[in-house]
Amino acid sequence: MIDFSLSEEQKRILMMARDFATNEIKPVTIEFDKEGTYPEEILKKAHKLGLMYTNIPKEYGGSGFSYLEHYIVTEALNYEGPSIAQMIGISHLSMAPIQIGGTEEQKKKFIGTMTKSYRSGCFCLTEPEAGSDAAVMQTVAEKKGNDYVINGTKRFITNGKYADLLCLFATIDRTLGTKGICCFAVPRSTPGIEVVKVEDKMGHRALNVAELKFNDVELSEENLIGQEGQGFKLA
Repeated sequence: MIDFSLSEEQKRILMMARDFATNEIKPVTIEFDKEGTYPEEILKKAHKLGLMYTNIPKEYGGSGFSYLEHYIVTEALNYEGPSIAQMIGISHLSMAPIQIGGTEEQKKKFIGTMTKSYRSGCFCLTEPEAGSDAAVMQTVAEKKGNDYVINGTKRFITNGKYADLLCLFATIDRTLGTKGICCFAVPRSTPGIEVVKVEDKMGHRALNVAELKFNDVELSEENLIGQEGQGFKLA
């Protein structure tokens, strides 16, 4: 018979996450959702406790939890306030393509730098005219020598206003469909990134969702994750 009981370490992780959710998230979750408040102080505390980058390996600054332990934390935090909990956990979506397709050097550079901050990352795929069908993506990565120049707009980007690292998808040739899509790791400090607006949602209002515009954003080949045309698979 399979034993589904938690280990002592997993029980400790569960209690830590439950205590954090009860003491830090529950008292403010209604107010923050009503006002659309960015939960900055809560994110700082979650980062300090190791509840933010749970399934990112320790060598890149994460907690190194197993997927089971990661979801133990995710469930416990969401129980008391999903919008704040999702701000804590958004990095796992944005960092997955880099973990899967990045070189060891890129993982250390981009993920290792991001995990030092509580501001986390964001996943920039959806566009005004490209939601579930990424093949019609309009954001372009124009190759100039060994560099890329990015122009386009991304919409409904969770944590788009605050993320320190953007996992950005753009096409080198719109006629290629999914085969032209590339993935880039883009530090927030890169010139040309503009927050166009923050969405005013009916619910989950503490969960930041923004529209971003990329105006002649220059990236080097070091920012390309995987090979040209592999972005759709990484997404």
